[in-house]
Amino acid sequence: MKKHPPRLGSSLKAELNVTPLVDVVLVLLIIFMVVTPMLKNTAVELPRAHTVEKVRQAPAPISITVTVDKALLLGAEPLPPEQLLPVMQRVLAANPNVEIYVKGDKRLKFKDVKTVLDRLQQAGAKRLALAAAEEK
Repeated sequence: MKKHPPRLGSSLKAELNVTPLVDVVLVLLIIFMVVTPMLKNTAVELPRAHTVEKVRQAPAPISITVTVDKALLLGAEPLPPEQLLPVMQRVLAANPNVEIYVKGDKRLKFKDVKTVLDRLQQAGAKRLALAAAEEK
């Protein structure tokens, strides 16, 4: 007598085991959540200068960065361009003699940096300086 293989519908069930898939997806989600904040690259290439004055540390100067995509950073925090004037007016009201260093990426046109300088002067800044990297 010949034995016939069992029919698919009778005793064997084809089911997809999703547990390993869920594990992999959760691990990928955690990896992306950890890595995404580190992807923010705010490196600015400063123009080179022959003579560079060293930054004084007391009182702490304020640094405003204009990135290559014309975004503004106050220290390391993003600052919307329309908020530059009111924020700096508040800062300068508390300390009118604070030094403000403007770091503009060397790939920008000067007019992009000049608009930031103009707004800082409108806010009442008295001590402005452009940051540059020292030529070696």
